[in-house]
Amino acid sequence: MIIAIPYEHGEIDQHFGKTKFFKFYLVEDKKVTFVRVIPSDGEGHAAISSFLKQCQVDTIICGNIGAGALRAMELAHIDVYGGVEGNCDDSLLDFINGELKYNKDISCTVEGDSCCNSDCSSCSHDCYNDKSSN
Repeated sequence: MIIAIPYEHGEIDQHFGKTKFFKFYLVEDKKVTFVRVIPSDGEGHAAISSFLKQCQVDTIICGNIGAGALRAMELAHIDVYGGVEGNCDDSLLDFINGELKYNKDISCTVEGDSCCNSDCSSCSHDCYNDKSSN
């Protein structure tokens, strides 16, 4: 399972659509086997959903997320655990242990937010081309 968290200085970036980095975790048998911070592929939910889909992300843990971004994640078949604050690593461990506190009804309303109506498949990143860790 690949889990991505919008990342800013070790904390969950609270503005999903403008995050500059994601922290990626590969989790196998409830153990983290790979960690890497990767720059996002632009701003906005269409660019970010395309980037996450290309990186084969299964799940995101995030803070605030708009309705358009939620729809884009749904179209990309990515599970969303929103409304989470705090340290990325701690939140991931809470998720793995079934203790993550999140808001299943999260949706922030931002003026100009709109649904992603494309297939979101234009990302050119090679997200796992080495095994370096951050």
